[in-house]
Amino acid sequence: MTLPRSLLAAVIAGAFLAIAATTALVLTGWSVWAGVASSLATVLLVGSVWAAGGRRVAGFLSAVADRAYDAAVLSSLAWVLRDAVPQASLAALLTLAGGFLGAYVVSRGRALGFAAPTVPWERGLRCALVSVALLTGSMLPLWAAAAFALAIALSRAFIVPRGAAA
Repeated sequence: MTLPRSLLAAVIAGAFLAIAATTALVLTGWSVWAGVASSLATVLLVGSVWAAGGRRVAGFLSAVADRAYDAAVLSSLAWVLRDAVPQASLAALLTLAGGFLGAYVVSRGRALGFAAPTVPWERGLRCALVSVALLTGSMLPLWAAAAFALAIALSRAFIVPRGAAA
């Protein structure tokens, strides 16, 4: 099932708004509300992948929104935590690096003609773990997100070159 273009545009725009709200709430110290906004962003990001239904522009915008989540939310979290909890700041930066590296491997692999499969739940799990960290104040989910993002990036770096040409 594919959504009408206007509804799909609203889902993607909503994801960007939820990302902006999450970032603002993280930077102002409202971590529980940031967790709520991050949870909404997660639902909208994952929903936009399924709703895109093979539409190239929608798929592209959904991927941009995913990178925007990583860049805005994780960098603001790393910034806020840098003095108080430097280990958590490191976890946020590792999650950010893993998310970007994984996306780069897929993008570069596809540009070189390799099949580079992805699954929608990867982005959802990474964002959900960040949301849980914000909601609970526990940094364990943030470390889990970092480990997950780095494991996905490394596995893609080994899998994509071995894939058949697309």
